[in-house]
Amino acid sequence: MNKKFLIDKKYLKISIYAFVVLALLIILDKAVGNFMSFSAAAAKIGSAFIAVVSPFLCGFFIAFFLNPIVRLIENKILLKSAYFSKHQSLARTLSILIAFTLVIGLIVWIILYFVPELYESVNSFILNFNQNITSLQNFYRNFFDQIEAIDSADVLKILNSVYDYFLGHEIDIPEMTTIVLERTMQTVSFLVNIFVGTFIAFYMLADKERFSGRIKKTLHVIFGKEKAEKIVYNSGRIQNIFEVFIIGKTIDSSIIGLLCFIVMTILNLPYKGIISLIVGVTNMIPYFGPFIGYIPSTLIMLLSYPTKAGITLLALIIIQIFDGNYLGPKILGASTGLSPVLVIFSIVIGGAVAGPLGMFLGVPILASIRLFFAEFIDSKYENIKNPKPSSEEEDSEQDISDYD
Repeated sequence: MNKKFLIDKKYLKISIYAFVVLALLIILDKAVGNFMSFSAAAAKIGSAFIAVVSPFLCGFFIAFFLNPIVRLIENKILLKSAYFSKHQSLARTLSILIAFTLVIGLIVWIILYFVPELYESVNSFILNFNQNITSLQNFYRNFFDQIEAIDSADVLKILNSVYDYFLGHEIDIPEMTTIVLERTMQTVSFLVNIFVGTFIAFYMLADKERFSGRIKKTLHVIFGKEKAEKIVYNSGRIQNIFEVFIIGKTIDSSIIGLLCFIVMTILNLPYKGIISLIVGVTNMIPYFGPFIGYIPSTLIMLLSYPTKAGITLLALIIIQIFDGNYLGPKILGASTGLSPVLVIFSIVIGGAVAGPLGMFLGVPILASIRLFFAEFIDSKYENIKNPKPSSEEEDSEQDISDYD
């Protein structure tokens, strides 16, 4: 009787396994047959999730960026006062308000002063494009006519083919309207996320000790005290790397963009608004950024004022030399601790994975990985170089000491 029960149990397991395999095959067949429906549903769910999470992500990044400013105002200025030392919550709130005021004031100043100049530069470039092309053709015709080895007609033929490629296509009005509406909706959504994220960032900064306390308690419950303390300690080190690099690079690039604007104003060069913006934005990418900025900036001048292109390029190179040898090291210092080869490696890999954002964030990410990898290798090397005695050796040493 017992043997029959065991045999039935065995066949029952086989039947269950067969049923599960068959069910999985049917589900797989249905999934493959309706792959597009599943992918569309997954895309909708992903879009909805991103739409819900986006304001919180914006709030997190705003709080991350403003936290050093708030900390500086609170600790170095307000808490030096006896009154604010007794009313620390008031000091925190006032520090956050001052930080927001400074940043928003800077943004408003840029909009009121820099954006009109940028608009004028772009508008002038578009309105005078055909005239600039004609002037460019005349310039290169006269230039290459003086070189016997080069036929100016061949050069103009190449330039005309490039010109026809960019401007020879008809404009599809419905398609253009759709693109404009999509970009408008994306802009509105972005502004709404920034607006909501600002309030979220305010509360994150105001209650950052409570948030961090909750996270620490959760880590203690999940991982235990020792591991949780290591996670918190190492998270602080990673935060410091990202904080120093991102904020330092933002300040450095803003100064370079402003310096480019001032230099081009002094030299009376055109399109200083758009070129300064290109230089400032591309300077955020280490090493390759300035060279990426040179190409469109020089091309704009070549298409408009060929005789001033060389002056513009020379000015940009001098500004970059100043940034690379003085301004950048003063602001950033050795914030990442990476060698030039590793920085280039992180930029290439980051660009391949996530485009321009990956080129920028690849550096602090690799710096964080390198920090822990180097510590791991150093600890292993120390264990090999100075091995700890085994338990038997410790016991024998203890016995000898007892005997002595």
